[in-house]
Amino acid sequence: MPGRKPLPTAVHDRNRNPGKRSRNKSEPSAGKDVKKPEGLDKEASALWDDAVEWLKSMGVLDAADQVEIEMMCRIYSEWKDCLAIIEKEGRICESFDDREQLVLKTHPAVRQASDASKRLKSILSDFGMNPVARVPLGSKESKKKNRVLELIQASPRG
Repeated sequence: MPGRKPLPTAVHDRNRNPGKRSRNKSEPSAGKDVKKPEGLDKEASALWDDAVEWLKSMGVLDAADQVEIEMMCRIYSEWKDCLAIIEKEGRICESFDDREQLVLKTHPAVRQASDASKRLKSILSDFGMNPVARVPLGSKESKKKNRVLELIQASPRG
């Protein structure tokens, strides 16, 4: 669908609908709270707690988002793991070609971190958790310091 992504009705309500556009009267809502999935590691679990709190305060959290929130948390953990490997082993690794000559290559974790970063940014944008996506939200809660905002600010460009 070309053009801007539609904003949730809760966002329009909070912003007092400055463009006077008609509201979606049939917006689906599961109306249930999300349940933290089992098996999240420490990083993913901490992000889950912060993200759920932040989304609740924005009025856009829904049980239908459970899987996407879990995906966001797992991708975040994957990204952090890749950064730890890069920090420990460096961005360049040694390898041997078919003639057994030493070749310097970009560490595979660099590409994995970049891929995870792109996937994470996409999901963050869907939830209004990046600076550009927050502009139309006008959320006062976005000014609060929390791990979600720190994640956005620390995310490498790419």
